Amino acid sequence: MVVRKRCLAWDWTDTRDCPQEINNVDFDGPMHSVSNWNVWEPPELKGRAAFRPMIHLQPELEGEEWQTLLKSDADIVHYFNEPERNGISSDLAAQKWHEQVVPQLRKLHHKKLVSPSCAGDDAGVAWLKDFMNKVKDEPPDFVGVHYYGTSSSDAKKFLHKIHDEYPKQKLIVSEIASISRKKQNVYAFTRNMANWMDQTDWIFEYTFFGCLKTMPDDFVSPQARLMSQQGKFTKLMKLLMHEQPITKAHKEKAQAGDKDGDAKGKAHESGGKAPDEGHQHDQHDKNNKGGHDNEQDEPDDDDPEPKPKHHKGNGTKSGGDGKEGSKSEQGAEKPGQPMVSA
Repeated sequence: MVVRKRCLAWDWTDTRDCPQEINNVDFDGPMHSVSNWNVWEPPELKGRAAFRPMIHLQPELEGEEWQTLLKSDADIVHYFNEPERNGISSDLAAQKWHEQVVPQLRKLHHKKLVSPSCAGDDAGVAWLKDFMNKVKDEPPDFVGVHYYGTSSSDAKKFLHKIHDEYPKQKLIVSEIASISRKKQNVYAFTRNMANWMDQTDWIFEYTFFGCLKTMPDDFVSPQARLMSQQGKFTKLMKLLMHEQPITKAHKEKAQAGDKDGDAKGKAHESGGKAPDEGHQHDQHDKNNKGGHDNEQDEPDDDDPEPKPKHHKGNGTKSGGDGKEGSKSEQGAEKPGQPMVSA
């Protein structure tokens, strides 16, 4: 039986530059939904998969953007993307939640709501906790999460921590990717996390970043690209589309330097090894249904390595305190409109 939890993050630049490539997505397999950091549905999707609109920042709560969302037949709506990095306080987010989002989207249009998806650093975790405390009377249906790092063990610990904090809601991991510069590590991280999330009952859906011809910066590993600079799907994207579980045999292919559409990239070193997340987690029983490990991570998946530099400006932002679990992120706006810095 196919587990259908994988979501395709289809950036607005894909709609602009290579809309035809979506015709090569297998929506009959594990990939079953599409998001684009916007409220408007990519016209090239043509109803072939569920669309996940997003109230990206405050502008989507007003005018044409809000009306587009109200008219959408999407059943799940994301609320704010890394608001703690965009000057949106938890007080303001909770106010808009109570006054507008819940009354109109949930109660009037019967949509399920995802909490704001914060960066996976201390500031993001703290912001989310403040928000969740302020909306206890009308909690979200799902908790949104972002994670970027090099170790699947650390990623699982982090997701366990969020789930332990909010056990009543399933998680939607709306962005996740490896920042390792070693191709075999990227494949191991992606395989370990995809297979684990597929079997974890408290994870509702997850999205690997990034399916773009041009990445916003070099924070996410070039080896983790899901689209080449020529606008074609990479080997990693094809594995996510077609394989479940993703098999370990692809580690050897990655080590051999498979060039099937993958972008080449050199490591951008910061001079030190990647820091540990620092998240502590109590011992869990080894019950895969509950999201615990029945597999051994690939050793290369946890190798320490130099941290990539963060770039600023031009619609991107730095990784904050430099911890794993945060990334520089591209603003997403409708084709023909200016980008909004995320």
